[in-house]
Amino acid sequence: MHSLVVTLLVLAFITGSVSAQTDSAPVDSSGIDNGALYTAIASVSAHYALSMTVLQNTWYRGRAVVPFHFYNDNRAYLQVDKCGHAFGAYVESYAGYALLRGAGLSRTNALVFGGSLGLIMQTPIEIMDGIHEGWGFSWGDMLANTLGSGIVVGQELPTRYWPV
Repeated sequence: MHSLVVTLLVLAFITGSVSAQTDSAPVDSSGIDNGALYTAIASVSAHYALSMTVLQNTWYRGRAVVPFHFYNDNRAYLQVDKCGHAFGAYVESYAGYALLRGAGLSRTNALVFGGSLGLIMQTPIEIMDGIHEGWGFSWGDMLANTLGSGIVVGQELPTRYWPV
C-alpha cells in the first residue's frame, strides 16, 4: 500500500517540478539552474514529509512501539513485498536523478545524490517497521531497496562511461 502511495506522490511531484522549470531561472557559473534545484529539493522534501505523515497515520496507526527487532519475511507475501520495495526505491531514485539532471547537475553528482534517494527514503520506513509491533526490520527489504536504487545507477552508468 505505501509503495503505491509513494509512487503516486513522486509522479505528481515530478510532473509539477519538471513543468515548473523555466529558462528565466538564475543559472550559476557551473550551469546549475538554482530555481530548478531549489524546486527539486522542496518537492522531494514535501513528498517525504507528506508520505511519512500518511504512513504514520495509516500503516502504523494503533500499532504499539516496541524495542527494535528484526523480522525475516523473505519467504512471505510471494515476494510481492520485495517487488514493491524495489519498485518504490527505483521510482524515487530515478525521480531524484532526473530532477537533479534537469537542474543542471553533472551526471555523476545526479547519480550519487539522486540515484541513492530511493534507498535513503526507504531506510527510515524499515527502521519504523523495526520498532512497531507486528513487523520488524527486514534485511530482505533493505536488499530490495538497494536493488531498486542500484538499477537506476546501473542504467545510467553505461551512458556515462561507455557511450553508445
